[in-house]
Amino acid sequence: ATPCYEIEGPWGGNGGIPWTEGTYTKITGITIRHADAVDAIAVRYALHGHAISGTKQGGTGGGVSTIDFANDEYLTQITGHYGNESGVNVIKSLTFTTNITKYGPYGSTNGTAFTSGGKGKIVGFYGRAAQLLDNLGVYSLQD
Repeated sequence: ATPCYEIEGPWGGNGGIPWTEGTYTKITGITIRHADAVDAIAVRYALHGHAISGTKQGGTGGGVSTIDFANDEYLTQITGHYGNESGVNVIKSLTFTTNITKYGPYGSTNGTAFTSGGKGKIVGFYGRAAQLLDNLGVYSLQD
């Protein structure tokens, strides 16, 4: 059977440059740069057992937080906020929920809240970014 992907989002503003990283077998980890907003994310993936590092999407500001998922752990939902940062509508905070636990929030939890559906597993990201993460969306594999 052909896998059925659902595209969710994007949430946030329309600044920055569009990017997409497509879909993978699973997400193995995420590095987030954040302060008052989310400066950047870099996602680590596995594709049929091979490790693939996604490109850092965003700028170089903020502090760094790194998440490494366990072998049996997978991403089920992202939640967060978007709003004004220096006159631009950007991602303000991100929280990552897996089948085991929750990571975050990273950034500041003010602005407009958003949440992905939480059904199936998230297997890819897309969005817009420049100096900050302008917007973010997910590709999820439906159960």
